Amino acid sequence: MSVKYGIGFEGIDEVIAELERMGGDDLFAASENALLATHEIITPSARAAMQPHRRTGKTAKSLRATPSVNWNGTVASIELGFNLPKGLASIFLMYGTPRHAIVQPKRKRILDHPGVEADRALVDAFFGQDEAIEEAQRAAMEAVLLR
Repeated sequence: MSVKYGIGFEGIDEVIAELERMGGDDLFAASENALLATHEIITPSARAAMQPHRRTGKTAKSLRATPSVNWNGTVASIELGFNLPKGLASIFLMYGTPRHAIVQPKRKRILDHPGVEADRALVDAFFGQDEAIEEAQRAAMEAVLLR
């Protein structure tokens, strides 16, 4: 389960205008810093939330631990979350599983499987830290202004 985050906080337009006035390279550096700050908040929280689910460790190892900012023209992105081919179970941990029935033909009865509820701590690691992320992004971008 991979997550995409943008950069956004109150007053971002003013910060961007000031960075553009200073020169284009500063805006790129500030954007990268803000995305790296987002990774530094989410990844440790997700790693901690994975501890109760540690059986083989395969899903926990699929958490994208090394940040890498990618540029596509003027749009920057950073991959957060799990590498799905290596950690497919993360989808079920994040969103739960549907309740489903298991049919056993020889016994001719249906056993209800309760399914698995979404892990609230893991969901909060990715989607419950908006204020902390906004503050970290603001600080990262303003740090470039103060250089």
